[in-house]
Amino acid sequence: MFIALAFRQPQHPEIEKWSERMLSSLDYHTNISVKISALSRQVTYRIFTGDFEKMVLPITLLRQWRQSRDASPTAQIIAKLVEAGYYRITGFHEKCLNLINEGLELARTSGIHFMDYVFLAHGIMSALSKNDTATVENFLAKMESYLSRLHPWGKFFYHYLRTREALVRGDIKQASFHSELSLKFGTDAGCHLTLWICHVMKAHVMHRLGKDQEAQDHLSHALNISQRKLGEYVVLMAEALFALDRGEEASGLASLRKALAIGREGKYLDPYVDQPSAMARLCEKALEAGIEVEYVQELIRRRNLIPEKLPIHLEHWPWPLKVFTLGRFAILRDGEPLQFTRKVQ
Repeated sequence: MFIALAFRQPQHPEIEKWSERMLSSLDYHTNISVKISALSRQVTYRIFTGDFEKMVLPITLLRQWRQSRDASPTAQIIAKLVEAGYYRITGFHEKCLNLINEGLELARTSGIHFMDYVFLAHGIMSALSKNDTATVENFLAKMESYLSRLHPWGKFFYHYLRTREALVRGDIKQASFHSELSLKFGTDAGCHLTLWICHVMKAHVMHRLGKDQEAQDHLSHALNISQRKLGEYVVLMAEALFALDRGEEASGLASLRKALAIGREGKYLDPYVDQPSAMARLCEKALEAGIEVEYVQELIRRRNLIPEKLPIHLEHWPWPLKVFTLGRFAILRDGEPLQFTRKVQ
């Protein structure tokens, strides 16, 4: 019941009751593999709704249970996949990619490949977040080999990722093509838990095509389907970017201020703005205006952002290394004074 509501009616007023009932029922199970399968659904639901605090306990249990000798290879694969997704959404991309490689290796040695394409999808999203284009291209090529065997939700995921990758490259024609297919397959799958992100990507495509009214319509659809703080955060970040691109500074900063307040509170680190230059510009604007400075610095670090023009006027840009030579001499590494264990030469 919980799974049905999570994927089809995530806004159902009684979904939290079913979530609690599902978790309580695990006390009566002795089969580790059953427990892992159940908890994986809980974490997946929380990933797409942005309830990150409610993922901590399930992830801790999954990590313990997947190391049990009683866990089947299938259960271990599922647990690694879900834990990788958790690390992706919380911004620990190296941990995510390491677990993905472990999961794919376990799939190879066990011959159980039913989750390979989802491992690859999480890997692509983590690689996009850290600007690792080589890994994105490698994983997309591997994911494409599964395309003919995928059900509608799997095809949605592939075309959705192709949209994001094309937007990074600035290939708007390809982005438009894949965004249409992503929306079609996402609608066919009927999974409201993920359908909203199709509309977000379609909005980015429409904006790049200069069709801002259509872009706003898709953002409204996304917000209506999501009805969650995570959805509001992603939509507001897009609205901020679109307004700034149009030269509407006041409107852009107002949306940015709202978005970043939600992002800080929810600890959201993926605003679905993949173009590094665009994301860097949003962060630069925020630091100039003194908006959520510490949170924005964390976004910059996790995304490995470097602006096109170095913002040397910004005291708060989190450079890995800062050297002060005029008026005083100091070296800061990651914002902290460099300490020496012996006399400095």
